[in-house]
Amino acid sequence: MPLERLAMRLLAYLRSEEERGGFISRHNLVGTAVLHEYAEGNVEDYMRLIQEAWDWLYTHGLISRGHPAQSGAEWAFVTRAGRTLLEQRDEPLDPYCDAPPHTRERA
Repeated sequence: MPLERLAMRLLAYLRSEEERGGFISRHNLVGTAVLHEYAEGNVEDYMRLIQEAWDWLYTHGLISRGHPAQSGAEWAFVTRAGRTLLEQRDEPLDPYCDAPPHTRERA
């Protein structure tokens, strides 16, 4: 899966977590048991993919470091630009609809 597509899926997931009142952090994201379940033994590779997507979102201004309600730089929030991008997509992204990224062909 191309990095940009994985990043957009991650952005949709992060936004859904925020909408449910959750806080997001890189550390909690790559350490979650759910992601390890998807990794099916390839945890390190999967974590690297998530890290790349996270950094891509940050570099493009779609997430921001720090969260007003949390301490530490690993906490983040979806920026106005990220929310706008998700709202303007022709088709909504469902972060849960596809097979896990590690099972797809990489571009």
